[in-house]
Amino acid sequence: MRDDCRPMNPQEQLQIFNPEESVDNIGLRIVYGCIKDISYSNAMKMNHLMLSFTHDGSAG
Repeated sequence: MRDDCRPMNPQEQLQIFNPEESVDNIGLRIVYGCIKDISYSNAMKMNHLMLSFTHDGSAG
C-alpha cells in the first residue's frame, strides 16, 4: 500500500494495544493476526507499507 498522508508507521500501533482489551482496534488486530511480515518506509513524502500474508491465515 502507498499513500501521501503524514508519516505513520503502523508497526508502532502494536505498542499501544492493551492485550487485555480484545475489542479495541479490532480491524488492526485481525490484519496483524494474519500477516507473517510487515515492512514500512517513508520516502519522497509517501508512506510505503508491505504486508506478507500466510497461506493458511496463521501468523508466523
